[in-house]
Amino acid sequence: SKLDNKRVEKVEDVVNIGDEIEVRGVQGAGDSLVAGFAIGLTEKRSPEECLRLAVACANGSLIHEGTEMCRREDVEKLIGEIEVRRIG
Repeated sequence: SKLDNKRVEKVEDVVNIGDEIEVRGVQGAGDSLVAGFAIGLTEKRSPEECLRLAVACANGSLIHEGTEMCRREDVEKLIGEIEVRRIG
């Protein structure tokens, strides 16, 4: 996908609410969050949807021990549990 020279000028304040997860490992969670948001941008998703995908990717990483990264099936399951709404 191409971004067509578009960029996000401002993301309004948003909050994400999801079910608690059992954290088994923290390595790679930040990288997964950034990757999920970047994928959302390349797919031209809304800022809220980018955040949902980003958090699902990060949570997908957190549920695995050590350096194991999230899996597609983790993200597909977790994304439905994440609510994003504007607070600003």
